Amino acid sequence: MRPHSVFPGVVRLRISQLTKYTPPHMKLSSLEVMHRRFYIQNVVRKVHNVVEPSFNNVPQLSYEDILPSEEQFQAAFKQKFMKVPLETQKEIIKLTFDKIVMSQDPETRKNSEERVFELAGSNLQEIKSLGDLVLKTSKGGALVSLALYKIAMENGDDNAGFNYANMLIQGFKGIPKNTDEGESILTNLARKGHPYAQINLASILINSKRDYESARQLYELAAQGGQAAAWTELGKMYRMGTGIQQNHKKALECFEKGAAGGNRESIFMLGVYASTVYPTLDNKPDQELAFKHFEAAAQKGLPEAQYNVGERYVKGKGVEKNISRAAEYWKMAAFQGFQLAQANLGRMYHEGHGVKQDLNLAKEYYVQAIQRGGAIGEKAISQLREIEKGEKTNDAKKPRRCTIM
Repeated sequence: MRPHSVFPGVVRLRISQLTKYTPPHMKLSSLEVMHRRFYIQNVVRKVHNVVEPSFNNVPQLSYEDILPSEEQFQAAFKQKFMKVPLETQKEIIKLTFDKIVMSQDPETRKNSEERVFELAGSNLQEIKSLGDLVLKTSKGGALVSLALYKIAMENGDDNAGFNYANMLIQGFKGIPKNTDEGESILTNLARKGHPYAQINLASILINSKRDYESARQLYELAAQGGQAAAWTELGKMYRMGTGIQQNHKKALECFEKGAAGGNRESIFMLGVYASTVYPTLDNKPDQELAFKHFEAAAQKGLPEAQYNVGERYVKGKGVEKNISRAAEYWKMAAFQGFQLAQANLGRMYHEGHGVKQDLNLAKEYYVQAIQRGGAIGEKAISQLREIEKGEKTNDAKKPRRCTIM
C-alpha cells in the first residue's frame, strides 16, 4: 500500500501481536519455502508496495565495479558465510545487476529473481550472505545488495527483511529513501517477534516522539527475548523520564540486567550510578566500584568509558593516580573520535605532562579536536596557535600542569 503514513495518528502494538522470534533455519524444506513465500506475498505485499531497485541515474556503473575481489570471495567461503561455488556467486551478482537492478521490465525482474533463488539452491541464508558481502566490499553495490535482500525477504528470510527495511529508512549509500515502506516492514517483523526490529522500531517511535508507550513495550519484548541492548534503552527511558515517569530504581534494575548480558553501555551506566548520589536510591558513592565499571566498559571499547578511566587515572579518583595510564586510555578514545580525549592528549603532548613532550603529536591531536568543532574545538584552536607562535619565535614551552578540559 501507499498510505499517507505507516503510523496514522498513534499506533499501539498489542502485546499479543508481538510474539517470541525464532530465527529462520539455514535450510528450509520445500513446504516451508512455499509457506513463507505465500505469507510474505499475501501479507507483506498487502501492507506495502516493495521498492524495485533501479540504477536509473548511474548508467556509468558496471558489473565489474560492484564485484568483490577473488580474495574477498575466498575469505567469505573459508569462513563458511557462503557454500555455493564461486562462479555461481558471480553469476548471481551479474544476474542481479543486469536483469534486476538495471532492468526496467517487471517481468524480466520477476523471472530473474526466481532464477537467483534457484541458483542459490533455494538457500535464503546464501542469498542474504551474498548481499552482505557485496554491501561490505563494494562502494557502488548497495542496490545489488538491496535486490538480494528483497529476494530473500520475499521468500521468508526475516533477517534479510530487517536489512532491507533499514536500508530504505536510512537511504543507505544512495538507496532511494522510503521511510514509510521501511517502517512498515519493521512493524511487521516486530509483530512477528523479531528482536532487532523491535529495538529499531522503538527507537524510531521515540526519536519521532510518536508513541512512547509502544516503544517501552517493544524494548521490554526485545529484552525478554535476550537482547541486552534493549535493557539499556529501557533503562535510559526510566533514567531520563522519556515519555514515562522518571524512576532511577527501575533504570538501575534495567542497567543491571543489561550489564549481566554484557552490554557495555549498561556497564558504563552502573559506573555512573555508583559514582553519584541519587536521593531516590538512598545510595552512597563508591568511586572504586565506579572505576571498575568504567574500566570494564572501556575494555569493551566504549569511548566514553575509556575517557572516564583516563580522567580518573589523572585525578586518582577510585584508583591510584597514573598519568601514563591515563594517556593510554585517552588514546583509545581519541582513536574513536572522542573529542575531549583528543584535546586533552594535545595538551599533554604540548606540555609534556605524563608523556614526553612532542609538539608534532600535540598538533595532530589538536587538529583532530578542531575538526569536530564546538567549544572544545575553539579551545584547541587557541592551543594550536600557541604552538605555532612558539615555533616561529623558537620559544620552547616549558612543561606545566595539564589542564583537563
